[in-house]
Amino acid sequence: MRKTVIEPNGKNFQYWKDIWNYRELAFNLAKRDITVRYKQTRIGLGWAVIAPIISMLVSTFIFGTLAGLSSDGDAPYFIMVYAGSIPWGIFQKNVNQTSSTFITNADLMKKVYYPRILSPIGASFASMFDSLVSIVILFVMMLIAGYYPTVRILLFPVFLILNSALGFFLGLFL
Repeated sequence: MRKTVIEPNGKNFQYWKDIWNYRELAFNLAKRDITVRYKQTRIGLGWAVIAPIISMLVSTFIFGTLAGLSSDGDAPYFIMVYAGSIPWGIFQKNVNQTSSTFITNADLMKKVYYPRILSPIGASFASMFDSLVSIVILFVMMLIAGYYPTVRILLFPVFLILNSALGFFLGLFL
């Protein structure tokens, strides 16, 4: 009996070429997810602004007022709470959306060929949209409160990219 051994061919870059050639599909899937998410609510895009602010107000009241916790350093407590919720939101949304994307796009995957990794990539891009809105709100809150960050803020995007990648790959694993 003859055994068939399947080995990866390091010279076959077709899958990577397909990912590059179909990259626009990932952006279209993200655009579709964003459009569907905000068309289904009455306040639409305002939900991306209101939800994190409400979360910040509740957390500030519970931990700052009731528990009496305070922020170390110069930052006001509500800014610290809001800035801390952004990385968690990115991670949580990436895990949730990436892990469920194969179920939500199952009909599309059965009918059309494209690199399957583009579905979770598109879902990850869609979750980044909410995060960008939250980051803009954070900077507006900082300006209103009169708190100006130090040069360490330049490391914030690097941290968010690593955090997003961790959520993405954990979502793929799940």
